Amino acid sequence: MNGCKTCGKPLSRVNRTGWCRQHYAAANNGGEKWANDNRARWADPAQRDRIVIGLRSAAAQRIAWCPLEYRAEYRRLTRTKHYSAAAARSMIEATIAQHMRAYLRTGKLQQTRLAA
Repeated sequence: MNGCKTCGKPLSRVNRTGWCRQHYAAANNGGEKWANDNRARWADPAQRDRIVIGLRSAAAQRIAWCPLEYRAEYRRLTRTKHYSAAAARSMIEATIAQHMRAYLRTGKLQQTRLAA
């Protein structure tokens, strides 16, 4: 090979790629290669299932402290209202305590209307 395919820079005799270091890195690590690799990864159903299951289990572990009927409110606080996870958690825990006090006083579960 005489020179780089892109810039024409002289290459050594042992170079087998046809590119200088700079252009080889750009050709093999650029956004297009990453997009093609990512597309191929998601095209395989078995690989896609492994990725999705892993993401779901990680998300479930992060929010495992929160009862099911309060999770929608937690997500609303973190995603829509942009509270930090710690602030949203303290708000949800305060709401749970408030509902528990109301239950002890009235005998009616407040969280049943949240689950509907």
